[in-house]
Amino acid sequence: EYGSVVVEVRVDREGKVVQATPGKSGTTILDQRLIDAAKEAALATRFEADKSAPVVQVGTITYNFILK
Repeated sequence: EYGSVVVEVRVDREGKVVQATPGKSGTTILDQRLIDAAKEAALATRFEADKSAPVVQVGTITYNFILK
């Protein structure tokens, strides 16, 4: 299996991903195992804290899977 999973993330001021929603526009994979793996990876991601940032920031992370 190969392709991409686009995950929408919501990040708090501390840089913690508080919500991850996989399967957003641009996703090319239907395999639920890879979709779940992308969600888990997104939830484990940490960003730099910024006390002056909005309470919640929204963005996307794209995970590319390649069968080797």
